[in-house]
Amino acid sequence: MEQIRLANNQDLLEINQLIKTIFKRENITKITAQGHDNFLHFISYDSLSKRISVGSKIWLYKINSELVGVLEINRENHIFLYFVKKKYRGRKIGKALFNYVKTQISGDITANSSDYALPIYQKLGFIQTGIPKNQGGIIVSPVLYKN
Repeated sequence: MEQIRLANNQDLLEINQLIKTIFKRENITKITAQGHDNFLHFISYDSLSKRISVGSKIWLYKINSELVGVLEINRENHIFLYFVKKKYRGRKIGKALFNYVKTQISGDITANSSDYALPIYQKLGFIQTGIPKNQGGIIVSPVLYKN
């Protein structure tokens, strides 16, 4: 059974573990040691909880109660986190998650995409709006989705 729903504080450790596993196993982006540390702090329980308390929303994609995808977007419609478990990629789970989220918000959506994720964002209809830049030790490109 597939389910997309908003996360709550009880989900944050599971979210952290999913993203940390993907991040550590896949080396999916250009990153410095500082960027690595910054990212691990960014996905910590406390950081996730604080962002939810100030208006970020995290949607979960679950299959038979297994967390397979996560998308976090803040009050300004900026995507902070967007991850799908490796064994579930290519099944349109990320697309389904994004398509659901964009119906739950109004206005354009932005993100800072890693080089790895840029083709994924472009397949979803995002356009690159600037050159790659170093943000806290991670090289990212700004992207925009006209909603």
